[in-house]
Amino acid sequence: MARLNVISHDCGTLVEYNSTSGTISASTTHAKHGTYSLRSNPTTTGTGSAQVGTHNNTGTLAALGNSRINVRFYFLYDTKPAASSEQICFVRNSGSAANASVRLDSAGKLSVYDKDNALVATGTTVLSSGTWYCIELRCDVGTSAIYTLKIDDVTELSGTCNTTTTNIAAVFLGKHLNQNGQTVDFYYDSVAVDSAAFIGITNVSTLLATGNGTYTAWASDYTAVDEVPANGDTDFITSTLTTGDAETVNLTDCSVDGIKNQIFAVKPLTICRRDGASNGTMNLRVRQGGTDTDNGADFTSTSAYTACGRIRTANPTTSGPWTVAALDSLEVGVVERSAANKSRCTWIGAVVEWVALPARGPMFRRFI
Repeated sequence: MARLNVISHDCGTLVEYNSTSGTISASTTHAKHGTYSLRSNPTTTGTGSAQVGTHNNTGTLAALGNSRINVRFYFLYDTKPAASSEQICFVRNSGSAANASVRLDSAGKLSVYDKDNALVATGTTVLSSGTWYCIELRCDVGTSAIYTLKIDDVTELSGTCNTTTTNIAAVFLGKHLNQNGQTVDFYYDSVAVDSAAFIGITNVSTLLATGNGTYTAWASDYTAVDEVPANGDTDFITSTLTTGDAETVNLTDCSVDGIKNQIFAVKPLTICRRDGASNGTMNLRVRQGGTDTDNGADFTSTSAYTACGRIRTANPTTSGPWTVAALDSLEVGVVERSAANKSRCTWIGAVVEWVALPARGPMFRRFI
């Protein structure tokens, strides 16, 4: 397992994505888990999509750069193409050329297309409106690259296709490119990306700020970073210009969202920007078991609110797997790294990918 990102949408904004374009929004109309999902609802020739990437060692959102990706998302449609088909997922390389895409057609079936936008294969499963499905696409690179499309953890299509030989840089969810001028209404939730293995059926939850943590130098008030949706300059905390000053918050207990058993990844996440005319410098801190762990390099806060996060598949304090007990004692926060330019932070939390296991019997995975 090599998780590149997990996205829940439950900070109430689309800041977890590298970029968005067209008719796209964070929506409460449908949600697979939690309250919010990603909605793409362009009309006729319009488009609307969000770019999935990863986080580098500063916490900054960055492009992918992998010869294989597995992207898993829960998908629901209220409106499918009335004729022909439109994209629900698009994969491109570092040169901005297509690798492969998945489309939904007017019959409710999924198809895979190659780099030249040529049909590779069409599935037989008919997706019903108003129903969540677990969709997973494996896409390799090469002129005869392996691909697999799964629905609810069952292989729908597989084989080889021409996806170019350049590493994959981005995955777009939604109607990224107009294909046939069709109006659609698509929803996505609980997104996960891995560079090495199938992901399967898991939950993605968000732990919110619920109290002051060990460090309170920025504000001593967690209520400025707990709003959903994150509300930008209405509520925020501000750094102090004293290098090393930190602010951390306690998070929701796992029991509130039913998190239990196997935990695959934790993404400590903050939403920050500079506090003034010049960029600030800060770091993302996690505190677990009385030990502080900061990112490998500092994060630059710029003029726009952006996500600062880090995918952690192991507990940084123990180097072992995450446990419910460890998550219940986790603090997340920010550290000042500049003596000249301030930063501000409007939201702090953590995104958790997990699955509940049966109480007895074979250790297979299931979704609840």
